[in-house]
Amino acid sequence: MILRVVMEKMVMEVVVIVMKECCQVYCHVRRDVLDKCLLILGVEEVNVEEVQRIER
Repeated sequence: MILRVVMEKMVMEVVVIVMKECCQVYCHVRRDVLDKCLLILGVEEVNVEEVQRIER
């Protein structure tokens, strides 16, 4: 019984780690696709400092 509980906890920890890694990969791929689409549309990339300077 105790062994089963420990095993289930270990499995859940692995599942959480894998899910986090999947989310990171998904976000990275989405960001790359968005950047490529914006480049095709001719939208320039700006950083935070440029936006703050424009707002002033």
